[in-house]
Amino acid sequence: MLTQRQETAQALADQLHRLGAWCVSPLPLAEGSKLRFDVLNDQRDAIIAKLISWGWYPRPCGSSVRIAPAGTGNLPQPAMSYEIALPKTTAATPTQTHHGELVDLAQKAKRKLHAY
Repeated sequence: MLTQRQETAQALADQLHRLGAWCVSPLPLAEGSKLRFDVLNDQRDAIIAKLISWGWYPRPCGSSVRIAPAGTGNLPQPAMSYEIALPKTTAATPTQTHHGELVDLAQKAKRKLHAY
């Protein structure tokens, strides 16, 4: 079962793929990880603008070369790497509360015996 954060990361990775970017983070996304993706330099401005319009603020974290379709084949093309910090999963609030002390019956009997 995925957390809400992992579901958001998966949905965002799917959208990035549809826009022409490559998600390079392993999914499901670990709690402390940021979602990383590569985008070709000639598509960078349009994709980053789209993410910002959705309320995400990607931070550049390097450059690389991707083998991507170009013309009738695949050629190396310059790309940038970005990362998005997704909100951390909030701890679930407990639905039950326990009051008092949990006691082993053998220990309780031993205490009672030594009390006299």
